[in-house]
Amino acid sequence: MLKRGKPLKRSYIKRRKKPKKRRKKTARKKLLDKLWKVCSLYIRLRDIKKYGGGCPLCNNNPIQVAFHFLPRGIKIIKYDPINLVGACKNCNFHEMKTRGADFRYEKWFIANRGQEEWDRLNKLKYTIVQYSLDDIEKMIKKFEGLIE
Repeated sequence: MLKRGKPLKRSYIKRRKKPKKRRKKTARKKLLDKLWKVCSLYIRLRDIKKYGGGCPLCNNNPIQVAFHFLPRGIKIIKYDPINLVGACKNCNFHEMKTRGADFRYEKWFIANRGQEEWDRLNKLKYTIVQYSLDDIEKMIKKFEGLIE
């Protein structure tokens, strides 16, 4: 009988991976990206003036991002200035990790913007909306006008 030692190493021919083709952004996606940039800039500038540049949620760090109280996946309130506040990255990241488990942001919202606005946003979140290209362009112009 033959005794086998270690199994033989087999060298396979390595195939080159084909580079993945990147999809071009559609006109709609480009407009939505521009809308978010303009909206986020407006919110951050508004709240820097309003709160003196510091994060209104923790009062520790400067404002760096636009923070959504209700998730940004809900399209009808994603660009609603009432649902947004300028915040630091730490508050934004902490909120994403603890969504639904930490109610301090909800309490802050109700204390500063009122229970009526909170209820209005919670009712709106069940509304399905599909923005047309014209709607997106109008919103971009609206936020650009507010920045100036």
